[in-house]
Amino acid sequence: MYASEQCGGAPCSAELQAADSQGASQDPSAQTAFRIAEKRYQLHTEQVFKQRGGRRVSKGFVVRQTDFSDVLDPQPGGLLPPGVTHQGVPSGMPPTAAAFTFAAHPGLLLVRGALQPELQRQLIMDAFTRFCEPPNHTNHTRAYSAGLPGIWAAAQRGLRLQPAAAAAAQPASQQQAKIGAGRAADVVACAAGCPPVDTAGSCPAPAASSEGSTPAGAAAAAALQLPLWSRDGSGPPAAGLLAKLRWATLGPPYDWTQRLYLRNVPHTPLPPALHQLAVALAGLAAQLANSSDAAAPGGGPASCGGQPAAAAAAGSCANDSPLLQFCPDAALVNFYYEGDTLNGHIDDAEPSLAQSLVSLSLGCDAVFLMGGPTRDTPPTPLLLRGGDAVVLSGPARRCYHGVPRVLADAGRPQAAASLAASNGSCGSGGGSGSATTGCEAQGGEEDAFAPFARHMQRCRINISIRDTR
Repeated sequence: MYASEQCGGAPCSAELQAADSQGASQDPSAQTAFRIAEKRYQLHTEQVFKQRGGRRVSKGFVVRQTDFSDVLDPQPGGLLPPGVTHQGVPSGMPPTAAAFTFAAHPGLLLVRGALQPELQRQLIMDAFTRFCEPPNHTNHTRAYSAGLPGIWAAAQRGLRLQPAAAAAAQPASQQQAKIGAGRAADVVACAAGCPPVDTAGSCPAPAASSEGSTPAGAAAAAALQLPLWSRDGSGPPAAGLLAKLRWATLGPPYDWTQRLYLRNVPHTPLPPALHQLAVALAGLAAQLANSSDAAAPGGGPASCGGQPAAAAAAGSCANDSPLLQFCPDAALVNFYYEGDTLNGHIDDAEPSLAQSLVSLSLGCDAVFLMGGPTRDTPPTPLLLRGGDAVVLSGPARRCYHGVPRVLADAGRPQAAASLAASNGSCGSGGGSGSATTGCEAQGGEEDAFAPFARHMQRCRINISIRDTR
């Protein structure tokens, strides 16, 4: 989910958020219901002092306790708040998955445990070793036009960047050529967007890339042969650059200045696994919306061929027109750490807001705020865990939403008893009572995933998938 332009489409750092909070406190008009909720759940620190030799000296900072008692945490078999409905286990999802809808937010779908642990692990590894590789754009692209191939592997080996001027001056095409022919088939210049819908009404998945058959991180390992990283480089350490990685694009990147998707620049296609999962989740949301409309008196609100009211407002029916067939072709991968936030916003960059937006959570727990069409509507706080999926469709697609808090293990307030029982380090694996983190590797996978598991104890990854046609 894209953030406000203040943060360049990425999670806001703690420093930017502090500046934003200061400005909001000075502007009474900024104290909307959504902003008040954001400030309530954001990470706040307090300086602690002690007396030493008759002097008051600082002991450092501690995290201020936050009251999470009204954060909704729906679980199958548990007592659900009014207006929250358990829709059962979605077809094709893991047996531990559970779908929930919200009467106050038509079009909002939460699927607990939508991602199998194996898929969670693979997506986490891909996020650091494939999704942030050139030609995909990241928040580092502006400073390093050639990209930072192999940043994860270089960080694990303690390497540093060679002089920034030399790295940035090398054209991206030369960098890609040196990475190896194995990546060539994975780099495409997409001019036509999503392939047309076939006569059966199904959306063809993007072609699998050649890299999909190679071990995760193979491209990163090959990139280490470039003179980009070295132990005696004079540039910043790879670990520091990795810590500052906040977003990466899949599919056509978005230009915030022109407010359009750049289809003619080199990029990697949306991985088939993400495409297929997003189509399945969007289909589930549409099915539940249709059922809700049909059950409403008079057939529901201003429906269009059984579609939600939002689709009717767009002027045609999603099932009746191939142009509205959901065919995701792009995603934004956001990386969050303790203190980072995603300011309240509406995703309005896509040509058709009748299309769903599918969001996948990996790693640390987070508080998600679901608001209304204006910031004046008090938002509903929801707990998201690793492995969860959220779909915004129909009216919810045009509503404000954001992430004011990432609950990293080290920063989780002791007062949040209801959240402390959950396994936030890497997903719930199907519920707050799960005995595993949901991302634990088995057998020979353990050693390969171990550095990623350690990193994810303080990181949350969000993959927001959309149709940009």
